[in-house]
This record gives sequence, C-alpha cells and structure tokens, in this order.
Amino acid sequence: MAKDGFARAYARVRVYEGGNVDDPRDPGGRTSRGVTQRVYTAWLRRQGLPNADVWTATDAQVAAIYRALYWDKAACDELPAGVDFVVFDGGVNSGVGQSIRWLQRSLVGYPGAIDGAIGDVTLHAVGQDEDNDALIARYCAARLGTLRGLKTWRAYGKGWSARIANAQKIGQGWASGSVGPAPVAVDQVGGHRKAVVSPETIARPLLSTASTTVVTSASAVAAPVSELGQQLEVMRDWFAWMPYVLGGLAVVAGVAGIIVKYGHAVADKVQAGSATEAVDTSADEDLPAVAVEDPAAPQAAPVSPVPAAEAA
Repeated sequence: MAKDGFARAYARVRVYEGGNVDDPRDPGGRTSRGVTQRVYTAWLRRQGLPNADVWTATDAQVAAIYRALYWDKAACDELPAGVDFVVFDGGVNSGVGQSIRWLQRSLVGYPGAIDGAIGDVTLHAVGQDEDNDALIARYCAARLGTLRGLKTWRAYGKGWSARIANAQKIGQGWASGSVGPAPVAVDQVGGHRKAVVSPETIARPLLSTASTTVVTSASAVAAPVSELGQQLEVMRDWFAWMPYVLGGLAVVAGVAGIIVKYGHAVADKVQAGSATEAVDTSADEDLPAVAVEDPAAPQAAPVSPVPAAEAA
C-alpha cells in the first residue's frame, strides 16, 4: 500500500486547483486553491479560530485541510500507489463520499454497499483487485460518466475531461512504478471548478441536445400512436390495406417506446452514479504542463479531529 504519498499527490492536485475563484456558476462558490469558503469556515471553527476570508488562508492551512478532509478521510495511505491519487483528486473535486462511491463501483466483485464510506470491506476489495492499472481506468471512466451529466458540464466539461485524463495517466504511471506525466494547468479551462454531484446539480434528461429532442418527441408520439392503433383495430377487416396501416402504427409506437426507455435509462444511470465513459487520454494534451517537485510533506497547521459525520 502507498504509505504517506500525500506530498506528491498534493503537489499535483494543487496545480489542478489553481488559485482564487468566485464564480456564481461554480457550486463551490468562493474558493481558494481548491478550498471553499464553507469548508474553510468549518475548519477554522474546529481550530477555535475566528472566521476569515478563504482567499487569505495560509498555504499551511490549505495543506492541513487537504490532508485531513480529503487524503485522510479517504484513507489514501491505505490505497495502492496511483489509486490513492485518483481517489484523492476525485475527493477534492467532488467530495470524498462521491469519490469513494466511484471506487466502490469500480472494484471487481465488490460485495459491499455503494455507500461512499471507506472501511474494511472496501479496503479488502481494493487489496483483492490485482490490476491497479485497470482499476484506475474504471474509476476514471465512472468519474467522467457522472460529470458529463452535470448541469455545468457545458461550461466546465473541457477542463474536467483534461483533468481526469491527466489524473488517469499519472495514477497509472504510479501504479506501474513510473513517475508519470507532469500535471497540467486545467484551471485555464475550468477544470478547477467543483463537480458536486447531487439531484440539484444533475441535468435531466442527460443526453445531447439532438437526443433530448428525439426522446421528447418519442414521448409525445408513443402513447397516441398506440391508442390510435387500438381504435383502428376494429376496422382491420374493412379494408385490404388496413392490416398494413396497423402494422406500421405498431412499429412506430414500439420504436418510440424504446427511445423513451433508453433516454430515461441514461438519465437514471447518471443519477445513480453508475454511468461510465472511457477517458480520452488526449484531452489534456493542449494544456501546458506544470513542473512540480516532490518535497517532504507540506508543513501543515495543527489539525483537530474531524467529526465522522462531516463530509467535505
């Protein structure tokens, strides 16, 4: 297992997260270096410190928050090299509970509940999964599939795609013993915006504009066409051509029904977090790489224990 890989993971996620943000479209709201004002306020309260603007947080405080609320909360020290990195990055971007759910869905033969809690069952399943390279790819596909269904995908999808592609390559490099590529400046294209997954942030229907039009039209067509076919059934023997009309209506109704079911199934899969999409590993290639060093763990401010019920 990867013991205390926090320093090198932190250096790379900090590149992804950029600097100060106050975008009304970003669910995270006012944010600095990946730490939202809400998270910073709660952390200061636990330390017995007065509230302050997150933009004024020291680097030591930011490092302490990353360590306590994301790395430690996700038990990343207990995860294999590379797996620790993608789970950590997913937790910073979308919350630890969501990141663990992606991990649980990605484990082969996982017997436990998809509950977002990292415990003995999940850690044992990770240890039993023999191909960490493939596990990382499945995790990143689950993450990308979910993020594509967010209302803010149109605004930040390019950045999130680049971030996940780069994180996958770094994670797989570490899993194989390589240093992996350098992180890239995904903040230049919105990849540092928070990707909060909740009923409020998920778009429905979760399809392309063209597909949405088709599903909507199919919904309007299916029931009336089926009803018309039933009404015309009594005239089947009146005209020689009537069976052909009825057959055509049945086909139209059947196709429309299939389209509607497919559209709803896609939406439900993203809502449940089980949608997946293979990562385009070239998505990060047009962004500048940022050289990072792997120093000792950042000097972090003292941290008070985090209540188990609190989620970042």
